Amino acid sequence: MLGINTLETDEITFGDGTTMSSTSDFASASDLITYTAGSNIAISAGNEISSTDTNDVYTAGTNVSISAGNVISATDTNDVYTAGTNVSISAGNVISATDTNTEYTPLTNGGLVVNGSNEFSIDLTNTNSRFEIPQSVRIEVDGTPQLLVEPASSNSNNAEIEIRGARNGSTSSPNATLRFANYDNDTADVNNLGRIEGRVSNHTTNIGGMVFSTYADGASRTGHLTLSAAGNFNMGDGDTFQDDYKMKVTGSVNLNGSNYIKQQLALFGYDKSTIGGSNWGNGSTQTSIVSDRRSGDSFCTTSSGVITLTAAGMYRIRVSAQSQSDGYNDRVSFMNYLRIVSDGTTTDYDEVQNRNLFGWVYLRNNSDAAHGSTSFEDYIYLTSGSTIQPRQKLETGGDRNFNNSLPAANIDNYLNIQIERLYDTNPLT
Repeated sequence: MLGINTLETDEITFGDGTTMSSTSDFASASDLITYTAGSNIAISAGNEISSTDTNDVYTAGTNVSISAGNVISATDTNDVYTAGTNVSISAGNVISATDTNTEYTPLTNGGLVVNGSNEFSIDLTNTNSRFEIPQSVRIEVDGTPQLLVEPASSNSNNAEIEIRGARNGSTSSPNATLRFANYDNDTADVNNLGRIEGRVSNHTTNIGGMVFSTYADGASRTGHLTLSAAGNFNMGDGDTFQDDYKMKVTGSVNLNGSNYIKQQLALFGYDKSTIGGSNWGNGSTQTSIVSDRRSGDSFCTTSSGVITLTAAGMYRIRVSAQSQSDGYNDRVSFMNYLRIVSDGTTTDYDEVQNRNLFGWVYLRNNSDAAHGSTSFEDYIYLTSGSTIQPRQKLETGGDRNFNNSLPAANIDNYLNIQIERLYDTNPLT
């Protein structure tokens, strides 16, 4: 490496320590190098080289200043700024925003109100007629009630909460539900306690009823009671609706206390001598009902002495008849029996049938024994549309064929029929 030690001694020192002298190591003075200062360079008497900047003269341009010590700085004295809308500039050129030109007002039906200090707050009276919240709402506050719905007026108004589902084609969904639950901080869990729901039972007409449920384990729901659109209850049969009874219970019932069950009962009394024809016997019929007493739901109609059932069920039928001779002064065996037509089959329940739906009486002459009483009853399951008709046969000869007849004026038959509907199904086998 080449290094210059000093020009005063005319010696050059190299990086390895080797020196050369101009007086001893160069052949003549012409071998020496002479340095001169160029542009912006100065060489001192001691041969020190430095930079100068005396050739160029610098001047300040727009928004720039140069101090006496050649310090350059920026200035902003050429532009004049003015304040625009809602902007102010102070004497010290401080720019700030103002809001003196615009007056803010709440939007109509926007749910807001602004006071004299331009402070906004929620105003639910400044809304449309229906206030819609497109989010879930959760109310958390101690004290009850947490929610109170009441009319604005102090009288002549009702309060109502509507829960509305939106389904079509479904009869198994809880369309509108009110669910009851409880949080237990000891176990840190929430369990369901019960549920009341409105459920569609006819998706074609969008008609339905109510289902009442509980949760045995706090999570799994079980339906226990339904109320149909027709106002009929079904207890113990899940989510099923029924309209056969006002109330149907599946399971045991313990009625503790005084209870009254209104029977389905009909009692008919017939005119003693009005028959469908001119003679008693050979299947004669009494056609005029003069007494009609009912209890409970109606299950039959009558026409010309014929009783027509309007509901299927197990029936208890009881017949009583007080028979007497009236103008016939001889012996006669007189039979009352029932003709029943059910499911298109006609049956005369007389002495050849295994039913207790007939009875007879033996009458003698007027001076001996002209009166007799007959009664019989049995249980029978009959379908809706079945007919019941009292009929008579008599015997005046020496056999027991009951194939004789007497004029209507010879016999009076005071007949009564009592019909009780016990069950809708057939409990007998």
